[in-house]
Amino acid sequence: VALAQQRRADEGVPLLERFATLVESQGSLAQRFHYWSDLAYVLNLADRRRDSVQAWKAAIAQAEALGDRHEVLTCTTNLTGMTGQLGLPQEAHAYAERAYRLRNEVEDTDDVVSGASEMNLAMWDATLGRFDRAMTLYESARAKFSRSGAAVWLAGCEHNHAFGLLMLGQTTRALQALQRPLPATTPLPTQV
Repeated sequence: VALAQQRRADEGVPLLERFATLVESQGSLAQRFHYWSDLAYVLNLADRRRDSVQAWKAAIAQAEALGDRHEVLTCTTNLTGMTGQLGLPQEAHAYAERAYRLRNEVEDTDDVVSGASEMNLAMWDATLGRFDRAMTLYESARAKFSRSGAAVWLAGCEHNHAFGLLMLGQTTRALQALQRPLPATTPLPTQV
């Protein structure tokens, strides 16, 4: 993961992949979860999205076996983005719906992960022409990102919200969404 964060993901992938059999055969549930989620993250940064999708699915299975709903939510939110980047809007929408439902099962429904699940669902709702819920979800995600001081996430949400408004022909509202002030930044998690 450290190599991936240094923009050297191509070097990190083979280092992780060679441990797959060992982790699967001898690792605890928690070790298998961390292995698959780390590998998915590195594969994504190495631009191996199809492989990343499979790794996210494996991480979700391990998180479910652990009973860790927050990690299931986080990994499902990441899986939504990967399937969308592969050009699979219906599948991405289904994962976004699942992540949105899961956010109600975690303790903190006002955090960045919860906001990300709302933003993802809003984006896929808008892509599929379901604008009413999309606009409501963008506003909710925006409020969560703003309260948490997650300026990078907030900026992404504003961009997606503005694009949805443009799809509706609401140019003035789109410009207003892009001109809102951003809060001071806070450290962000490495994966979401």
